[in-house]
Amino acid sequence: AARADEPPATRTVGVVTLERCPAAAPDGWCGSIERPLDASGTVQGTIRIGFEWYEHDPRVASAGTLVAVQGGPGFGTTWGRDTFRTILDVTTFDRDLLLFDARGTGTSEAIDCPDAQQARPFESEATAACAARLGERAGLYGTVAAADDLAALLDALAVSRVDYYGPSY
Repeated sequence: AARADEPPATRTVGVVTLERCPAAAPDGWCGSIERPLDASGTVQGTIRIGFEWYEHDPRVASAGTLVAVQGGPGFGTTWGRDTFRTILDVTTFDRDLLLFDARGTGTSEAIDCPDAQQARPFESEATAACAARLGERAGLYGTVAAADDLAALLDALAVSRVDYYGPSY
């Protein structure tokens, strides 16, 4: 049993159970949802979509949720958590902050392309090899899928309106 002065190890937002984030983000809540790899159903399988959730100051009324998405392509939003939290600090006093990792980035399930994962960003040969390796799955990591994943995550978290911060997207 947890001590009375010990913070809870989990919490539920909407229908998603979140866990305390690792030491790099001790006041954050980490979670994920499973999504179809291909919304059309042509390609079978699922993919894990990861995120971090930071709650607004409980002493003030909530003004909603701010969603940050790095874009890139290929950069995880949670990888830049410290920068996002610094930049957005004044706006998250009364807003929850959601750091969304698009599929294949950050805490979301990785794309299985070892050569591309070891390459410097935007190496065309590694990118072409990755597309060939992924085959019919190559087109399932783009903006449309990311937008669908974010919409599903917002539904699962029971968040109806957001302010969106996308510095690269």
